Amino acid sequence: MTGRAAAYNAIAIAVPDGPLADRAGAHVDAVTSALEPWASGGLLNFVGQASAADVAALWSTADRERLADIRGRHDPCGMFRRAELSAERLPHKSGMDI
Repeated sequence: MTGRAAAYNAIAIAVPDGPLADRAGAHVDAVTSALEPWASGGLLNFVGQASAADVAALWSTADRERLADIRGRHDPCGMFRRAELSAERLPHKSGMDI
């Protein structure tokens, strides 16, 4: 499930509002856990409230190094960093962590 090579993509969405708001997250977690045996990765567009480690796991080490090199060349000051990913900083070739 999910990832570029997956045969299917499943997205669980819950609206944390109304009388069942306190149950929304648990239901999404239950669906995600039930599908875990078929998981093959993920797509950044659909990670939701993922930890920095979960986001980092979306790319192989080689791909992360390649992306860090590109980022270091094209955005050395970190102008375009995402606040959600700030805990997982990519090292730049310049030696700066952004």
